[in-house]
Amino acid sequence: MLNATEISNSSKVYEAAAKDEQKVADMIATVLTSEKEKEDARALKGNDAEAFMDALQQILEENNENKVTRDPDLRAEARKLLIDLSKLSSGLPMSIFISG
Repeated sequence: MLNATEISNSSKVYEAAAKDEQKVADMIATVLTSEKEKEDARALKGNDAEAFMDALQQILEENNENKVTRDPDLRAEARKLLIDLSKLSSGLPMSIFISG
């Protein structure tokens, strides 16, 4: 897959992944600042809910600073939404489980 995108240098791979993570964090920040978007997120079911919970958890665990982790209010909103989604879907984000 990396050859298809002509990315073979590991630093370029890291830079590309970091840009994607930043875009995801920006999109999540948009959701967290809109009551309508948060309502829509709470309405997610099944795999969609799980994928969104995984994205939220990953952003919260990031070592890189992003819009969500820099802002204490957005961090709190992200945690609250993650808890709400977990309760509504009777599940937890897969990213919190240890695999091995």
